[in-house]
Formats: sequence, C-alpha cells, structure tokens
Amino acid sequence: MKQKREHPELSASEYAIAQGVIDLATHRVQDGASLIYVRALSAGKSGGHVLVVKATRTGKALWVTSVRRLSRQQAEREAEIARLLRKAEKK
Repeated sequence: MKQKREHPELSASEYAIAQGVIDLATHRVQDGASLIYVRALSAGKSGGHVLVVKATRTGKALWVTSVRRLSRQQAEREAEIARLLRKAEKK
C-alpha cells in the first residue's frame, strides 16, 4: 500500500520489471541509504535498453524510490556526460 501511495505512477507491471532488475542486476551501487540496481539488456528488436531501479532498504523490506528505462543510446550518452563531468571536477 505504501508503494502505491508514494508512487501512484508505477503500475503493477512496472513493479514486476523493477523486481526483475533487482534480481538480475548487472550492476549494484550503494548510494548512502539507497541501493541503485542497473540491468543492461542486450540489443534486440528494441535496440536494447537499460533499466535503473533505486531502492531503500528498511529492515527486511526493499522500497522502490524510482524506476528509469533508457534506450542503450540514452544510457551511453548519460554515461559519457557523467564521465566528462567527473573529469572536469578533477581539474
């Protein structure tokens, strides 16, 4: 109920997708109290995409705080931007 109240924009099928990302993540990153799960899917008819789920662990529960679906091209572009920003911060 709390998930539906806090994130009414997420459908039941999107929660199932989020669970799949968590179960089959290709990358897991600790971000403070949150965990970020990333699952990169291979290119098919859709050209491939990347799913990102950010969740907060409280006790034994895992609360989804956001879900993003990116095309592989969008994910690569965002990764390049992040790389350039990190490089700029070092200077």
